[in-house]
Amino acid sequence: MKKLTIDRAAVSVLGEADAVVIGGSLAGIACALELANAGRRVWLVEPRTYLGGSVTASLRPWITVPVKGKLPAIIGKVLDGQQVEGQQAEGESSAALYPDRLKRTLEDVLQEGGVQLLYASLPVGIEKRDGRTVGVVIANKSGRQLIKSPLLMDTTETALAALLSGEDVASYAPGEEALYYRTLEFVGVDGDLFAGQAMLPVPADIGLEGGSVRLRQGYRGAGHWLLEFALKLTSANTLEVNREREVEARKAGMRLAVHLMQQEFAFRKAVLSTSSHELYGPFPLDGGSAFSGDWLDAAKTGTNGVWSLYRAVYKHGCAELLDPIGAAAAGEQLGRMLVGELAEAEEAKDAASAGDGRSAVDRGQQEGQLELGQRPEGAVTVRIPTLAGEMTGFPAVEAAAADVPIFGAVDVLVAGGGSSGACASFTAAGEGVRTALIDLNPGLGGTGTFGGVDSYWFGRKAGFAARIQDAVLAQQSELRYKGHKWNIEAKMHALLEEASRSGVQLFLNAITFGVLMQGKQVKGAVVATRWGPVALTAGAVIDATGDGDLAAFAGADYVYGSERDHTVMWYSLAQYTAPDKIQNNFTSMVDISNVLDYTRAILAGRRRGSECHDHGTYIATRESRHVKGDVVMKLSDQLLHRKWPDTINVHFSNHDVKGVSGADWVNIGLIPPNLEIEIPYRMLLPEGLDGILVAGKAVSATHDALPAIRMQADLENLGAAAALAAVQAVRTGSVLRSIDIASLQQRLADEGLIPIGTAERKLKPRAYSDADLERLVASIEAEQPLYEYSNMRMNEIYAAPIPFVEICSVGPRIVPFLVRALEQAEGLRRIHLAQALAMIGSDEAVPVLVDLIMEHLSGEKLPVRTADIMYVQLPPDHGAMPDAAFLLYSLAQTKDKRSIAVWNRITELLHPEEDDFKDTWQGLYYYIDAVCQGAERLGDPAAVPVMEAIRRIPLLRDQQCLHSYQPDYFRERRAMLELAAARALAACGSPEGYEVLIGYLSDVRSLLARQALLLLRRLSGMTYGLDPAQWTAWLADSRTLPQPRSIDLRLDVETDSETILREIL
Repeated sequence: MKKLTIDRAAVSVLGEADAVVIGGSLAGIACALELANAGRRVWLVEPRTYLGGSVTASLRPWITVPVKGKLPAIIGKVLDGQQVEGQQAEGESSAALYPDRLKRTLEDVLQEGGVQLLYASLPVGIEKRDGRTVGVVIANKSGRQLIKSPLLMDTTETALAALLSGEDVASYAPGEEALYYRTLEFVGVDGDLFAGQAMLPVPADIGLEGGSVRLRQGYRGAGHWLLEFALKLTSANTLEVNREREVEARKAGMRLAVHLMQQEFAFRKAVLSTSSHELYGPFPLDGGSAFSGDWLDAAKTGTNGVWSLYRAVYKHGCAELLDPIGAAAAGEQLGRMLVGELAEAEEAKDAASAGDGRSAVDRGQQEGQLELGQRPEGAVTVRIPTLAGEMTGFPAVEAAAADVPIFGAVDVLVAGGGSSGACASFTAAGEGVRTALIDLNPGLGGTGTFGGVDSYWFGRKAGFAARIQDAVLAQQSELRYKGHKWNIEAKMHALLEEASRSGVQLFLNAITFGVLMQGKQVKGAVVATRWGPVALTAGAVIDATGDGDLAAFAGADYVYGSERDHTVMWYSLAQYTAPDKIQNNFTSMVDISNVLDYTRAILAGRRRGSECHDHGTYIATRESRHVKGDVVMKLSDQLLHRKWPDTINVHFSNHDVKGVSGADWVNIGLIPPNLEIEIPYRMLLPEGLDGILVAGKAVSATHDALPAIRMQADLENLGAAAALAAVQAVRTGSVLRSIDIASLQQRLADEGLIPIGTAERKLKPRAYSDADLERLVASIEAEQPLYEYSNMRMNEIYAAPIPFVEICSVGPRIVPFLVRALEQAEGLRRIHLAQALAMIGSDEAVPVLVDLIMEHLSGEKLPVRTADIMYVQLPPDHGAMPDAAFLLYSLAQTKDKRSIAVWNRITELLHPEEDDFKDTWQGLYYYIDAVCQGAERLGDPAAVPVMEAIRRIPLLRDQQCLHSYQPDYFRERRAMLELAAARALAACGSPEGYEVLIGYLSDVRSLLARQALLLLRRLSGMTYGLDPAQWTAWLADSRTLPQPRSIDLRLDVETDSETILREIL
């Protein structure tokens, strides 16, 4: 197999430990705890987003408890954590487990033991010095990092560390075939009909070993059953064989489920809720025999300081390591032995330090600086990001060069198997080109399956999305499923069938951590798998990760979240209130580009929701990176119904912003209606790069343009459009920028994605004469508030012009017309004219706005929201706020000192209690943020007393989180307000504002720390990194006293709408 070399290059050092345990199995956890209890510094790195894989990933939520004998400590902790009223585990032969409690217990035990946990990461190399291990190189969505350690204990099911040490563990000693187990979970089963049966016979054509399934009742009692079945499969421990094994097992599981639902009376009202994410095995066909050797010897690899426990499974057939209790016991024993081994390793620690004698990367390097080997011009190089530098605070050292096998060459490589990626992969493969797909989940569907978002919210169910929907409905019909949302297993299986039929090569449970580059052209990806890193080369690459991972790795410019402050819409770790009942859990922010923050978000998300059955296994982000394309879509483009010559898809939605809006349109009260939005091909082309298209949520759009173009059905069609573009490029030998757009558009019109005739139409701008402007001003909304545009049924489409938007987008020449109209206006017309002037940046309407707001504030309390705005959740959400707050945001745009009297009145009425921030009608978040935004834009010391009054509110002080995680997500939202107040203070020249911002540089919530750094740089003009000491020293220097500085970012506005294409000739 050909190889590529990852050159000797910088990697960030996440930390230093005495031992690193790879794999959060019960064996790994037991081993880590033994080491930690001995006073050792321990990291545990888990490739999944949860622990206890042999019980959780395999869906075997039970433990067979022996009547006699001492249980391993971790098993006792698990059983203690499962106790519920009416259930006693002790003394039972089998204890049914509550999945969410199990996962939380395992995490809590590690935290209590002082073990550092890191999720969603895989080892890709072992660093050695003078023949001894000095660290492990891991890969994840942040690229590569190093954890310094003289000892590595691997408890992964594939014996990954042994593979990385050069050992051959591909063969399974007991034979070329083995038994593997898979489980299906059902609710609504009439268990009385089993009459005490332990096994249920099934037809031979389903393909199960033994022709039967084992019945196990779940912890919920009546109706809750788990059915375990065996399959005889090829046993090789390789990436290729495992891929075939898992696909066959999933298909066999669906055959079984369909049979049960259609033929077994006990399942006539049942629902298939989930199935194993991974197979459980291998087990010898003859049952095997107990291992009688020494665990330490069996686990020791050929590399000093590296042990791989599951090496014994493949070398010796040790089936007891697959049993939860047996694995935990082995882990404890190994841990105790390794405590002794560490003493010897410590003697050589100084000489073997991973950083000694190596040139370090300067701590001040820019965020996103990438590893790039020095190769001849035209050669393919490997480019991998590093977390080191000023945006993370991590130091860096050089890691040794490493060879990576080129696993395959394809025509189209799709990274990400979610809404866009799955559809892109089987669309490309269906066109007859070699296609591969990489995804970090164990199956397809992303947000719509593992993310738990189990229904379409708006979006056009046409074209390829309609075909997917039909396939899911057909699968649900076979399962006799009647729910109004889709069945997760049905959707996952329908996508798998489409991929299998079209011939997609699937690389699941795999993490893309780098790209292959030839100059500015992306030529493939480097992928971490459970069998080691591999490279895939491609003629065209589609980044459908939803986060723009590959484009960012390749050096594309991007904005993380809002350009204003890195704010993103909330993420979700889905809450399963019952095995078949899911509710979204969109609550707070996550930085997917920082693996530590990714881990923090998982831990916090799993502790949200009251007594959940389980949580999802995938962090579903609504927003992360916005990769800058050849064009960037703004919210104003959508509001103006902008048309594009290279349209490739039409999206449809309301303005579904879940979180904080950065655009003045929404903040002043214009909540957009349901719109159809054209997507130009150039949004998919990262500026300055070739060979790659970005599909999915990371397309080139602003924070406030994304909410309406991120719906699952639309993203499915967008993935297909990207795939057809990639196929055309591959077949014609063209670069992606030079494909025949008209030909692509004709195909997409035939498929139902864009209107017939799109390829032939001619577009022009809309021009306004003075008479037109007079009429336009006269048409301003006078009968209803601007937010009423959003009050539409889900099937309604708004296609008419929005007068307020048209007026505010023409440019400054409309100001005189507005001023004259304002003099004679009354009621809502007067309000909207005043707001329009403010939007354009005129202060002509300040007296009107001040009078209007003060009238609202004439009572003893801040006025509450009275409008019934649709789809509103906990604040801030959807721009749903009191009318007075809309006017406050309008006043903020004027940058006028007359605003200060209004802000003083607001602070007089501010006396919040903790629950007030959660009230969807009070609008407390918006009142405070509007005042802060106004002071920030004004940038005048006269506003400092107002901001100091806000700072005196106890709930808006000291909201930093410097360690661990916060289940209470409203603490993060209050922290966002504290930062808003701090930046306003700093903008007005107050050192206190800078002090607060500096304090947030150490916040573990990565996006808040990044926001603080962004604001410090913007306000000061300095370029220091995340090191608080540098900023503190700068602030203390009397020569650099902070000066007032207005920060006025007007995002998503159009100031010359007469230059953009909007009309068809």
